[in-house]
Amino acid sequence: MSYFAVCLTYFDAGVEVTGGRWKSTMSVFYMYSYGLGYFTLAGLAYFFRRWNHLHIVISLLSLLLFSFWWFLPESPRWLLTRNQLDGVMGVLEAAASINSKPLPSDVVVRIKKMEVLYFSGQRNKVEVEMLFKTPIMKHLTVITPFIFFFIFISYYGLTLRKVTLFSITDIMHVLMIKGGLEMIATSVALILTYCPGIMFLVVSTLVEGILCLASTLWPSRSPASMVLILASRFFASVTNTSIAMTVASFYPTSIRMTGLGWGYTCVGLALFVATNVVNLVSKYETY
Repeated sequence: MSYFAVCLTYFDAGVEVTGGRWKSTMSVFYMYSYGLGYFTLAGLAYFFRRWNHLHIVISLLSLLLFSFWWFLPESPRWLLTRNQLDGVMGVLEAAASINSKPLPSDVVVRIKKMEVLYFSGQRNKVEVEMLFKTPIMKHLTVITPFIFFFIFISYYGLTLRKVTLFSITDIMHVLMIKGGLEMIATSVALILTYCPGIMFLVVSTLVEGILCLASTLWPSRSPASMVLILASRFFASVTNTSIAMTVASFYPTSIRMTGLGWGYTCVGLALFVATNVVNLVSKYETY
């Protein structure tokens, strides 16, 4: 559960400090961490063969995340919803200094005239009930967990599926292959960043499902079946790269993290179901 909390926190923090057309690009760049994680895990597993040693090293590496406390600024949008104008100006002035661009002389007046999104100024405390405040928000909140569940159950199922393509069975080589697929899928998503979000998700998920079904037409361990599974896994990664930003864009700043967290409540369930399904299939699979 802490994994999802960490991922959501840093995803939201990175997106919130990015503005305009760069927001989608930033969210896709964040997903390169998945592919990098596969490569890093393969390298660590090569040097640390015992699982408990590997867990210790991974846990120690996670301490590096504390450095973001000093390097990542607070979201100006979030500060604005909290009516902290001084904090907003501090972040904007720091950004202007780094980019060597002066702030407009009337920036304070323009900020004060901005319409605060949805719930700002009404409450200082974010509550789950805010997800159900309007009919549209209520509809989104109801369907979001199902969207995350069905997307991630296929993603985790294909990720956990054993790959024996061209007699490659070593776990470190498999991790390298999956990391490469993640990198390529993220790059494709980056190129298609400006495609309509919902349609992009529907198409990539549909292609993923068709390829997965097509893989059943051949014996489970045949090269043709493995190629189709890897192709399906590729499109699952493309979908995974885009889903968080697509859903996050529907929520206002003040409750974006709450909305994403609500959607991710079913991701853990998807991982649990996918793990058991893959284990069941591996026991009764015909070779």
